[in-house]
Amino acid sequence: MRFNSLMATILAATLTLGCEWEDKYQAADCDGSANSEVVDCRSVEDIIDTVETVSLERVSSALLSLTQAGSDSWGTSHADELNVFLEISGQSLFVGSKFHNRLRSLQSNNAGQVTLLGDVSFLSVSGDRYTVDGVTGASEQLLSGIHLDDSTSPLIIIAQTEKYNNQSGSTGVGSYFQTVQSLDALPSPEFASGTATDFIGFGNIRGSALCDNGLLATTGSDRSVNLVEFSNENKLSSVSLDVSGRSLACNDSSDRLYLGGATIVGQVLALSVALDTFELSEVWRATVADTPKKMLAVGDSSVLVLLASGTELLWFSADGQSVSAIELAAAGTDIAINAEQNQVAVTDVDGGVELIHLSSGKRAYAKVGVAGSVGGVGIDQFGTVWALNDGKVTGYLAPAGFSE
Repeated sequence: MRFNSLMATILAATLTLGCEWEDKYQAADCDGSANSEVVDCRSVEDIIDTVETVSLERVSSALLSLTQAGSDSWGTSHADELNVFLEISGQSLFVGSKFHNRLRSLQSNNAGQVTLLGDVSFLSVSGDRYTVDGVTGASEQLLSGIHLDDSTSPLIIIAQTEKYNNQSGSTGVGSYFQTVQSLDALPSPEFASGTATDFIGFGNIRGSALCDNGLLATTGSDRSVNLVEFSNENKLSSVSLDVSGRSLACNDSSDRLYLGGATIVGQVLALSVALDTFELSEVWRATVADTPKKMLAVGDSSVLVLLASGTELLWFSADGQSVSAIELAAAGTDIAINAEQNQVAVTDVDGGVELIHLSSGKRAYAKVGVAGSVGGVGIDQFGTVWALNDGKVTGYLAPAGFSE
């Protein structure tokens, strides 16, 4: 609700719809039922045009520069440990690694400096490496991401673990819930140790999203979307689709879920959530060039979609009737949005990080590392952009006047 006015500034590409699905990006209204196979292929006249007031074009000569601020680094506990994601709540930064799963916590300040406070084994296995998964030889399944529930104190980490690979068993796969009492005293649960009070098993999980009011949405390779109340492991609703899910986003009002996945081709779906019954039903879907690997809802007005490949960030309106293709320097690896929801940070496979002001079109860029080295990105409460370069986080400050 706090950001609906932003849609007035979207650079919208009017979509031509038809039943041949020939366009690169297409949206269609569905009949409202959860398992709908009926699609209303609207005509061009039915599409709502959006006034183009701000250009989001990437012009290299107009790029501003991000200023490097503070950084911190750490060693690895194992040679094959790989730091892959970064999540931020206020001034608290959390870095997670897959392969010998670990969790690290850092704290930033208003000067763009950061300090490493916690470093623990998180959902790893003690003892024999092959005890849990004798099929693949994995010491644990993969810690693939976390959500931070900071709606109450203390903060709660919701950790997602996926199968090591397609042949791996489903032991310990799902969502774990851990309370963080302080950044320098992180919890260190063992893998596959979850109980009914701190674990929800889902052997096919590939994506999840945290909604308001203690709700967690999950999706995966079984083509389902599930809505659960994680405080008491109460499954509120579930729907089966024809899409293998990869990513989810929940809007501010928690009455809309966005699903990214694939059939034969990439798909973006919008699902309505009935707040009285929690029933899920498909509202619209769009065919895209590749599988969406991360999605961010912008208030109640729109959703940002990062694809697994390609050099564009897609920006869909909430009704799916318009979409902007925001050009990137290279294929994106991660995206994050600030608290005001008017700036998005993108890291890319070429080792760069870019900050894009969604309502003014301003852009600022910095080179973080070499090609392929930069992963997660986040923005703290002070507006500092933090980029994860394997065993190091580096902060970047926007140029003066960028937020105006």
